[in-house]
Amino acid sequence: MKYRIVLFASALALVACKDTNAPSIARVRFVHASSGTSNFDVLAGTTVLATNIAFGASSCVAVATGTPTINLRQSGTATTLLTASPTLVTGTNYLVVVSGGTAAGALRATTFAENASAAGSGRARLQVVHAANGLGGQDVFITAPGAIFGAPSFTNLAYGASTGYLDVPSGSQQVRATNTGSTVTLNATSATLTLTSTGAKTVILTAGGAPYQFLIAGSCG
Repeated sequence: MKYRIVLFASALALVACKDTNAPSIARVRFVHASSGTSNFDVLAGTTVLATNIAFGASSCVAVATGTPTINLRQSGTATTLLTASPTLVTGTNYLVVVSGGTAAGALRATTFAENASAAGSGRARLQVVHAANGLGGQDVFITAPGAIFGAPSFTNLAYGASTGYLDVPSGSQQVRATNTGSTVTLNATSATLTLTSTGAKTVILTAGGAPYQFLIAGSCG
């Protein structure tokens, strides 16, 4: 009898492995980068994926691919703050940065594919996202901590945009942002980042510091 049960269970497992109706998913990290916005829950349609994400925090969830309807609701309520329909591809990791402010229509969700190619030995990939509502174009400097500015690593980064994954030395690095074309006004300085050889990381420029700051985004990978 035990032998027959094992065979039956194995047959079921084989059928399950061949289930062509299994949903295709992508891994998505939602980052709360809007300092004036309340904590929010993330829903796919009416299905709750994550709850009570506070400013500066994030949550990684599995989302059906295609163009799912994503609703952000004020935590613990039925109040919808934002609805978005990102395009998601099976097997890809994504970063969704929620930024803006409390004014009507200011809140937005911007989607970035986490598709960094592997860096070489002694190198790393670093992406900077501009999510500071009301702040103009920024020059981005990635240097050893406290080093002189030199030439910018990326120029005129606009609100809602990303530098893409830049190739930088691994080890201790610092990110600074200034108004485009000038180093007179330093808008934000990151804490010292430890970049692992061949690794990748994303930092997000946002309002809410003094008056701006960098948030370090985790990865779903």
